[in-house]
Amino acid sequence: MSHVVKHRFLRGLDCLLRNIPDVFLFSPVNDRGERLDGFLQVLRKLRGSQKSADVQTIRAGFARDMKAMRHGYPISDVKDFTVAGCAVRLYRPANAQPVTALYFHGGGFVMGDLETHDDACRLLAEKSGVSLLAVNYRFAPEHPIPAAIEDAENVLIWAIENLTGQSIAVAGDSAGANLAAVLCRRAAEKNIPLLAQLLMYPGTDMITPRDSHSLFAEGYFLNKAERDIFYSSYLPAGADRHAADISPLLHRVPEGIAPAITVTAGFDMLRDEGMAYANQMYHTNRASKHLHFGTLGHAFINMAGVHKASEQALCDIAVEWRVLLDQQLAKQSATRPATHPSKQ
Repeated sequence: MSHVVKHRFLRGLDCLLRNIPDVFLFSPVNDRGERLDGFLQVLRKLRGSQKSADVQTIRAGFARDMKAMRHGYPISDVKDFTVAGCAVRLYRPANAQPVTALYFHGGGFVMGDLETHDDACRLLAEKSGVSLLAVNYRFAPEHPIPAAIEDAENVLIWAIENLTGQSIAVAGDSAGANLAAVLCRRAAEKNIPLLAQLLMYPGTDMITPRDSHSLFAEGYFLNKAERDIFYSSYLPAGADRHAADISPLLHRVPEGIAPAITVTAGFDMLRDEGMAYANQMYHTNRASKHLHFGTLGHAFINMAGVHKASEQALCDIAVEWRVLLDQQLAKQSATRPATHPSKQ
């Protein structure tokens, strides 16, 4: 089945299933009483049991799936170039705010690229009115930690030095949200001002067992076998999984860190560590918010092009992201020293 045919099939399937109550599709109910969206229930049944595989096979499958789900949302301007050896893509919506968010895509530190997350970046940028600079950082296992973090820091330095008149924020999903969180903490420790952070279903703790790890270990959109491959690829033998650059949730939040919107999904292995991180960020900075989408699963932003509920969730995230950024811009303006005309 070609990616075009598959795309049309998935969109049609979603349209059909929207008229069928989820209970009739035998959608599971999680420990919080939330019922999985009907389209996702059917999709996971169509996928069947996901056996563990090598990194190259997982990469190829992910790229193929994302190509079939891509919709091609319109946006005012898109530009590709290179920063510090990383391919980047700048999404600039019409009437953009004076904010650029560095965006780090998900993919377990081993896969994903500017194409797999093009739809999500287009929609997020256009609906929020905020420019996104998507970063194609280096992958494991070819380039394990700290390569991706180094790439993130190098692009941040470039953005601060070259995007004049722009406040800088960070954003990401899954593994990319881990990178964004780590980068934001490092920036706070170095007194580098960032406006805000958007962390969608972030991995924040690579050592502590949690209920969601076992509840959604099989049959959903991130399974235990895949997560084990991702982490073992990213972390060389002997790596300290408790370290702040790996499991930021386990460490004190640096003073002055930018507020966060943390997004979690009801049927996601990473749900509980994401919720714990949202709580930690809120108690550190009360401007932080937690958005929870109980009927959705891991990687839902990548399904926006074929799944209306995922598309709406990403639009809702974009609205809240804009609200937080506007609040931070207003606060920044209020605390900026007033300028007075010089006396003649």
